[in-house]
Amino acid sequence: MFLRRVVKTPQISSSVVGTISFSRQAAPHTQWKGLSVCTGNDSELLRKDTFNKLAKIVAPFTVHLHVAPGPYVEGKSGVVGSGIIVHRSGTILTCAHVVTNKLYRKSKAYKKSTKTVLVTMSDGTKYNGVTFAYDTDKDIALIRIKPKPSRVPLTAAKAGDASEVRPGDLVMSGGSPKGWRFSFSKGIIRSHNRTHKVLGDGSGQGNFYLQSDCATAEGSSGGPLVNLNGEVIGVVVGGDAPGFGFAIRVDSVLKTLKNLGYGDSLSLKEKNNK
Repeated sequence: MFLRRVVKTPQISSSVVGTISFSRQAAPHTQWKGLSVCTGNDSELLRKDTFNKLAKIVAPFTVHLHVAPGPYVEGKSGVVGSGIIVHRSGTILTCAHVVTNKLYRKSKAYKKSTKTVLVTMSDGTKYNGVTFAYDTDKDIALIRIKPKPSRVPLTAAKAGDASEVRPGDLVMSGGSPKGWRFSFSKGIIRSHNRTHKVLGDGSGQGNFYLQSDCATAEGSSGGPLVNLNGEVIGVVVGGDAPGFGFAIRVDSVLKTLKNLGYGDSLSLKEKNNK
């Protein structure tokens, strides 16, 4: 017996304009033909275009980031990473190590400096962004851009429920591994509750991580790890070892945003006017 699975697409309600809408609220229902679950042996029967459809959901809220070389930026070519649009007003979530330098976190001059980043959308549109909030210990940062009035409205991601994730779940990552923009990789969850110790560098203390076998690498950091509903369940932190890609669990991400004062009820307009 086969059960048709209903999949939710990330949309945003007009009632949340002016707030970061990256929350656990379920997206509106839509029928996704071709994805069925066989209850006899719990195997997934997927059509050949299943992940093609998923990539079309994820691409609009995935961005490519480039931090140009500068006094606080290491490397002759700068830093490349990925990001997730979390509000259509122009708020982008990424990893702090992509857009900030932890070595200078105690420097007053660095704290006052404008941390600019070039943001490229999946349709090729480019924006000059500014990092306006970050926590280097938790490896989370927020970027702000000003959307162009003549452009199609930005698409914001929806957060999934990390508590429902289990080993063996099918997932997809998106981002710019090795600088290859808007690359997607499917995989499975290998572990759903790793601690910061898996990173081995002392960062991310207090965070919990998802481990998947998606092909992630330098440049993937900040990109989304999504479930089959296209909901973000983790923020990729890179990883070059096959089968050992890690992502900060979305519940850890939301906790950090709340501690920063930028939770899912933030009014960007009010914050900017303070």
